[in-house]
Formats: sequence, structure tokens, C-alpha cells
Amino acid sequence: MEDSNPPRRVLGSNKQHESLESPKKAAVKSSEESIRCPICDEAMLTLLQLNRHLDDTHGDSPSPGLEPSPKKAVSLRTPQKRTIQLDLYDDNKGFGLSDNLGSETQLASPTQSKLTRSHWVHPNSSNISVCSYEGCRRVLNVKNGIVNCRKCGLLFCNEHTAFRGRFSNGPPPLKLPVYDSVNGYLARCCESCFLNKPALVEGTQANFRDVTAIYKKKRAEKIEEKQWAKLKLQRRFLKLVNLLSLNYLWHIENGKFLLLYFTENKAHSKEAIMDAEKEIVGAENWQNDQNVTHCPLCFAKFNILIRKHHCRLCGRVVTDSAFNTDDPNMTCSIQVPVGILLKKLPNLNYSPQVKENWMELTSVAADSRYSNIYSFRCCRECKNLLLHGVKSDTMINEPENDAVLSSYEEILAIKANIQSTMPRYSQLVKENKDQSNRDINKLRVRIRKYVKDFEIATNSFRLRFFKRNEESGKFTPIQSPVLVTNVYKMAIVFLQDSILEFKKLNDQFQELENARLTGQLGLPKSLLSEPDSISASPMSPLPVVSPPAKPRLTKKQIREFREQLMVVNEQKFLVQKQMDDAKRQRKFDELLTLTANSDELQKHIDELEKELGEFGFA
Repeated sequence: MEDSNPPRRVLGSNKQHESLESPKKAAVKSSEESIRCPICDEAMLTLLQLNRHLDDTHGDSPSPGLEPSPKKAVSLRTPQKRTIQLDLYDDNKGFGLSDNLGSETQLASPTQSKLTRSHWVHPNSSNISVCSYEGCRRVLNVKNGIVNCRKCGLLFCNEHTAFRGRFSNGPPPLKLPVYDSVNGYLARCCESCFLNKPALVEGTQANFRDVTAIYKKKRAEKIEEKQWAKLKLQRRFLKLVNLLSLNYLWHIENGKFLLLYFTENKAHSKEAIMDAEKEIVGAENWQNDQNVTHCPLCFAKFNILIRKHHCRLCGRVVTDSAFNTDDPNMTCSIQVPVGILLKKLPNLNYSPQVKENWMELTSVAADSRYSNIYSFRCCRECKNLLLHGVKSDTMINEPENDAVLSSYEEILAIKANIQSTMPRYSQLVKENKDQSNRDINKLRVRIRKYVKDFEIATNSFRLRFFKRNEESGKFTPIQSPVLVTNVYKMAIVFLQDSILEFKKLNDQFQELENARLTGQLGLPKSLLSEPDSISASPMSPLPVVSPPAKPRLTKKQIREFREQLMVVNEQKFLVQKQMDDAKRQRKFDELLTLTANSDELQKHIDELEKELGEFGFA
């Protein structure tokens, strides 16, 4: 009972105590309302909130005015682990260290997530995996790399997956990666998958348009236009030559009669000749001096020093010199003697008067009395068009080339005999019949004679139209260098080819004969090729076959072999000279062929020396 009814004094004392502590609580409340963060000046309600705010927001930054203590400087967190990251991403080429931050910070490759991996080959934990590249036996590990090709899925090392290709998932259900160069994702692949791309297999497909027909049509039109212009120019030239030749002949006959100059007959005066020249060209083509201010060829402006001249074949106004060049061939116009053009163009249809006095008209000296009236002004373009193709024609028709052409025709006749006989001989050798052996022997003798005649004709051509320099030992043409050199080169090349082909057919025929003889004797080829290996014991069912002794060469054979050796040595010397020229001129494409010919000739020389033996040259 006493316990349930406490005394009033105690209650009163408690209330009095609470009343005494109420001012303290009010002071604390007022102080808590004024709490602020010393760093960011943010208002806080309690000290606990301030501590949490400092830990969360300003945990890494040091407090202002305070030096961090050594104990607080040491972090209580566990340091992040450094792990080796395999090359699973398409943008990485090797291994690297990465922080193990968990699944939140691990960002998967976008290509890796979009391309399927269902076909990938996984490393075998029980057995050692090696690189799938042919010839590479590297063990797949952290050092060498373990990379799946995104196309085929096989495992490769880092070195053999250094290629990139664009792939996209294929049709379902497997969705295996397929080539897609437009919308595909760039991913790593092996060399085989990279080289099997359709773009590389098919090659570069470029759009093109064949303009050969258009070009031929345009070219034919241009050639026809040029031919018509040349014919028109030749007609004007014939008329002009007739006019100037008659004028020259009249002055030669009547030059001594001075009274003719004072008569009323002015048919051969300068004015009459000028009017006739204008009529030949045509009044519409004869340019007016007043309307022309610049030369149409060199574009020089006419003045007191640069005079105007009319071309007598086209009627244009040109200068009499060339500017901005010292080349005499670029002169705009020249005064051409008619006799020189008559020599250059002897096959034109001249008038009867010109043909009757041909020798007199073509032998007019440049310093003669009437040489000035027997010439005319001609521009550069008309001169080039009129004499186009004359050089090649005159070179062939020159009298000094008659001997060259006759020798060339002789070489061609022998060449035709060889070309007609060699195919028949090749056919008989391939057939290799018993009844055709007689024909083969006859053709062999005939071809050997033809080749010998061709060689003699070639050597005589060289001795006739070449001379040897004693210092350098080289042969230089005596006349018409281009024509003579080309003929000789053709003959030498054909002679080399013919000798090599003839030798090849003979060796082939000899092999076929040995094979046929082997079948008739019933002996294996190895025994015929190695007769010393045949056993001579009485127990052997085969007869003892001794190697046949090499027959002694006759004088005729020795002479023929020596001549062949001399010819082949000469051919090798010429080929060596051509090789030196090709090296000096940097014609490396021709050098390969010449080297092969030189090797063939050396083999032929070795065989001939072996055949001659002690009868060879010392």
C-alpha cells in the first residue's frame, strides 16, 4: 500500500527538478538549430546529421585548417584488386590490367553483345589448346592469347586474329555471322575469314565503258580528214610547181634579151606571178594583211621588225622566224626551193613540162641567178603535212638500201624453208613409228642444212653491213643503222629459236628411241641407264650387258661440231651484249628473257664441248 501511494514530496521534487532542467533543454535546442557544415555552410538539425554529411559528402576532402592525422589518412577500405583481362573485346589487341569493380562497372562490348557466340569453340580445360592457324602450333594461354574468330568461332592466338571484318548475324535459327560490309559490325577475325570476303574473292569490280568503237570511228574520221587535206595541198603544190617551173624556164631562155622587160607583155612579171599564186590558193583562203595582227603559229604580234608573209599553199599570214625557241624546225615559215621538194616528192603527178625538164629543175643551185624566182614561201604546218611519211618511203627506196633488201630477201627465203619443215619434223618425232624413221632422218638432215645456210647468211650479213670497233669490240652498222640493225636482230633471234627447237626435238626423238629399244630388249630402263648395275653372275637369268663404247668422231663430225660451237659462242656473245644494253637502259623486262637464252646457249656449249672431248678448241 505504501508503495502504490508515493509521497507527494517526491513528486513535487520531480516536477521541481524538471522545471529546473527545462532552461538547459531550451538552450540545447537553440544551439542545435544553428548547426551548419563548416565546408559547404549547409544547415543541419543535429550533430549526428552533420557527421553523416561530412562522411558522405566531404569524406575525401580534408577539413580546412586541420592537418590529417596519420591514423585517419590510412583508408580502412580493402584496395581494389587488379586482374588480367583477356582479349574478349574487338577494340583490344592484347591483354591488359583492369580494376575488378563488379558487374556495375563492367561494360560489355557493343559488338560482342550484338554478334552471336553460339558457334564459339571453348578452351578445353583438360587438354592443351593450340592455335587453329595452319602452321602455327602456339599454345593458347595468357601470354600468346586466347581469341575466338568472330566469323568461324575457332580459337587463335593474338598474332593470327589481327584482321578486321564487318559481320552481322545471319538468318535464324543459328544466326551465324555473315559478311556485311554495309551494315555489319567491325569485329576481329582470322586470316582465312578475312581473305574469303566476297569483295576480295571477286576482286575489284569497276564500272567501265568500252569506247574502242567510238575511238576507232573518231580516228578514222581524223585520218580521212587529214588525207583529204593532204590531197588538197598536193594539188595546190602541183599547180604552184608548174607555175614556177614555167616561169623559171622562160627566164632561162629569155634572160639575155633585156628589151623584153620593157615590152607590154607582163605575163612573167612579179605581179602576174602573185596573182596566179592567189588564184591557186583561192581568194577566200588568201588572208588580208590589214585584218591579221598576230602570227597564228607563234602568236607574235606583227610590227616593223616582225614582217608579214603569205604562205603560198594555205594563204595564211605568218612570220619568217620562230620566237621563244632556237629550234630551226619550229620556224613559222621558210623560203623553200622548188628543186628540193621535187627530189623529196618524185612520185607525184607532175605536168609534162616538168617531167621533160626534170634534171634541170632538180639541179638548180641555191646561188644561181634565178633561184629567188624558183622558190616560194611555205608555212611550217603545210611543209610537215606535205612531207608526212616521205622519210620512211625514201629510206626504203634509196639505192644504197638495195643490197640490204636483197640480203634480207635471201634470209627470208631460208627462214620460210625452216618454218615449213620444222612442224613436219615435230609431228613425225611425236608419232615415233618404225616406218617413219627414214623420213625423220631425211628431215633432220634437211633442217640441219637449212639452219646452217641461215647461219651462213646471217654471218655474211653481219660482215657485209657491220664494222667492228677494235677498241670496244662492238659492231656498228655501216649504212641505214635502223634498217640494218633490225634485220640482223630478227635473224639472230630466229636462228637461236630454231637451233633450240631443233635440239629439243632431237633429244625427244632420242629418248623415245631408247624407250622403244628398252621394250624390245625386255630390259628395265634402270638397267639401260645404269649398265654397270647389271649382275654378271651365272645365276642371273638376264644376259650380261656391257655399256657400248663411245664411237670415235669422224673428221666431218668434228668439223660440224666445231662450227656449231663457234656459232653458239657467237650467239652467246651477242646475247651478252644485248643483256649489257638492257641493263644500261634499265629494260629489266627484257633482261629475264635474255638471261634464259644465255643459260640455254651455255648448256648447248657444254654439250658440244662434251661431244668433242679432246677434239675441242684448246
